[in-house]
Formats: sequence, structure tokens, C-alpha cells
Amino acid sequence: MAAKGSRQRRGEATRAQLVAATKQLLAEHDYDSVTLDKVAASVGVAKSSILWHFGSKEGLLTEAVFDLFEEIDARINLVKRDLPTLGERVDYLLTTVGEYFDANPDAKGIVMTLIFSHQVPVEIRQRIQTQWHQHIDEIQRFLAGDEGKIRREAAAGIMALMHGAYAQWYLCGREEDIRDMLLRQFHALNDDGSLLE
Repeated sequence: MAAKGSRQRRGEATRAQLVAATKQLLAEHDYDSVTLDKVAASVGVAKSSILWHFGSKEGLLTEAVFDLFEEIDARINLVKRDLPTLGERVDYLLTTVGEYFDANPDAKGIVMTLIFSHQVPVEIRQRIQTQWHQHIDEIQRFLAGDEGKIRREAAAGIMALMHGAYAQWYLCGREEDIRDMLLRQFHALNDDGSLLE
């Protein structure tokens, strides 16, 4: 019985290593360039081990991408705490997202690469689209307060600003503090306070 438990733990550890290696390769290469051979070599297992765990390249890539999405959701945890004003909530949101981008500079890049790749399976594309809309809804809920409800278009605009600032930050060598960039760009665009319905 102990041998079976040990074998099962090794299998789970190998599966986790394969997912982690795939996410790393996705950060370094485009979706189409990530091959089972590269993943197997990265982890030091036979390609047949990957097929045993995931069934196919698409199965492995789908699990790696979904794992990345869950990781992003878990790390960007928006808690209103004692943030009574809209301005304080916006600053907290942008700072929290900026901290995530700074600590995980390639994670959002993987998602953005997947958005524009035509080779991505429909299941992943649908998951990205669903998650995108969920994040807009989460921004809208988080920013709402006594001042009123936040317009969905404004929440979608903030989502777009965050992704655009991320692309600019990444392309410019990540030299500027992404949190400062996000806050500065948002406040430059929103001098009139038009977020509210």
C-alpha cells in the first residue's frame, strides 16, 4: 500500500513539473513552438510520460494555460478593506495588478500571446474570453461604492489600460515601476471622474 502511495505522489509531482515546465516554455516561445520533446527534455522524462499524464500536446498545453489562469486569479486578490473612496479603490486595484505584473512579468505575456495565436484550441480561447469578462465584472464590483455604480465600459477601459500599460512596460525593458506607470496613465486619462454611471 505504501508503494502505491509513493508511486502516486511521484506521478503527481511529475505532472506538476510538466505543467510548470510548459508554462515556462510558453513564456519563452510562442504556442506553436512548444513541443512535447522540449517539455520532456526540460523535465527529464520520456515523451510517453507526457502522453500518459495528459493524452496529447493539446491536453498538456490546455492544463498549463488553465493552471496559469488559476494562478493569476489567486494572486490578484481584490479585497475592499477600508477603502471608502473611488480614488483609493482605483489606486489599490492598479497597485495590486502592478505588483503582480512586476513579480510575474511573463505570465500576462503568455495570455496575450494566446489571445493572438490562431493555433490555440477553441477551449483555451473560450476560457480566455470568459476570464476576460469575469475580470471586467470583478473590477466593476470592486470599484463600486457609496459614490455609485461603476459603468461596465469604464471597468472594461481600466482592463484595457492595464493590458496596454503592461505591453508598454514590457517592451520598454521593464525599467519603470509598473505600479507608477499604471497610476500615472490612469489619472492622466480620468481627470474628469467619468467612471461613475
